[in-house]
Amino acid sequence: SWDNLVMAIGSTSITLKMEDVVDSLISEEMRRKVSLNSKEDSRVFEEEQNNGENMRRSVAIPGIRGDQNPL
Repeated sequence: SWDNLVMAIGSTSITLKMEDVVDSLISEEMRRKVSLNSKEDSRVFEEEQNNGENMRRSVAIPGIRGDQNPL
């Protein structure tokens, strides 16, 4: 969280350098974006998997009941 970031920056030295603060903020922002993208990719992958399963189950083969569908 941002509170943890502030504590980490503030506890590393007595005087803060602007470049250290900027570097830490950019690193945190990149970490969050990577995390969000990873979660989004996982959600999309799960939806695609579920859609594929649903499509296979809904394929009708003449003469075969749904529970016997080999697809």
